[in-house]
Amino acid sequence: MQTPSLIELGMRPFFQQQLSLDELENSHLGRVVEHHKTEVVFKNG
Repeated sequence: MQTPSLIELGMRPFFQQQLSLDELENSHLGRVVEHHKTEVVFKNG
């Protein structure tokens, strides 16, 4: 089973436009794919 890309998980340019250039350069984009009581699991691109 292949891991889906961020595009396949719903990442669109609209969401990236919400970030500043500094945030884009210094952050890791991802999407929460599982939420547990004490942790979250996310897929990053």
